[in-house]
Amino acid sequence: MAAELNRIYLAKGVLATTAIEGNTLTEEDALAALTNDLRLPKSKDYLRVEIENVIKACNEIAQDGINEEITVELLRKYNRTILDGLVNE
Repeated sequence: MAAELNRIYLAKGVLATTAIEGNTLTEEDALAALTNDLRLPKSKDYLRVEIENVIKACNEIAQDGINEEITVELLRKYNRTILDGLVNE
């Protein structure tokens, strides 16, 4: 039950976070992204990447632990994760 609630609220949080930037995917899409089952047309694939990057960043934060000292480099690390594959350098 706890794992299912975690999955649902992670999907809701990721969706809300990406919606701020205009992501129009649904909660079902976000849940599918959690299991790498989200399939979109090529024209909308960047929306999948946004969702998957935020999921990855959330997992990194959980692995780092809440006692990790927040530094500029740590924030840059999470920023790189979130923007991976979305910006041209």
